[in-house]
Amino acid sequence: MADPATASSASMSSASSHRRSEIAWRTGANTSELVVASFIGTSARVGSSRPEKFRPLSHCDTECRAELLSGIPAANQRGRPMEPTDQLAVIIPMLTNLVDQLDADQLTAPTACANFDVSGVLDHMMGGAAAFVPAFRGETAGSPASTVTAGRVPKDDYRRAMNGLLDAASSPGAMERTIDAPFGQVPGSVFASFVAFDGLVHGWDIATAAGLPYDPPADVVAAVDEFARATLGPEMRDGDTFAIATEAPAAAGRLEKLVAFSGRTL
Repeated sequence: MADPATASSASMSSASSHRRSEIAWRTGANTSELVVASFIGTSARVGSSRPEKFRPLSHCDTECRAELLSGIPAANQRGRPMEPTDQLAVIIPMLTNLVDQLDADQLTAPTACANFDVSGVLDHMMGGAAAFVPAFRGETAGSPASTVTAGRVPKDDYRRAMNGLLDAASSPGAMERTIDAPFGQVPGSVFASFVAFDGLVHGWDIATAAGLPYDPPADVVAAVDEFARATLGPEMRDGDTFAIATEAPAAAGRLEKLVAFSGRTL
């Protein structure tokens, strides 16, 4: 049985390694192929090839700036920063539970994510999972995932895709690996934070469109919110990449405020 002190030390070392990786990416240290800070608000992709049907992560058809601040994620209940994989381990089961509750007639319900109905959100998320599982594992990308079949909720396909994404993000070396993202090369830990942001907000899209309850834990929402607010600069809000942040109702919780910050109208 592992010594608790040793396990704690290893966890802290891993977290520190992720932070150093993010700092090196942000400052350009040992990152000769990274897109530098002056490349902002455009579709920077260094040596990457996007699958034909892939829609980039973040908000709908987002292509983000390369100079993205990782932020300082909220501490979890154990007092250490909540790592992206910790966030995904909570968010992904919530997402699959949501999809398990969908009926076929809800697939065409409009969502707060521009140009996407529920079916479109599911297609976007499964396509993203198929594209980034091999990236987290350091493997060659395969074929894009098939689209959602009209009139059928892809519950098994969605669960398989999202669980595969969680497994890949949690695999050895995934957080330290350099990922060829649509917006440039970034550490796996940074890209996993985008996956968490994308998943959390799209979960809200699905739940509100379908009239389903959605109550992510406060520490997860806090970690994602801090990352998003450190990442989304005003130059990204061009209406295509991100809409202008909207005003959340006075009584809105942190999740609703994050949703409004992402450009959705509550």
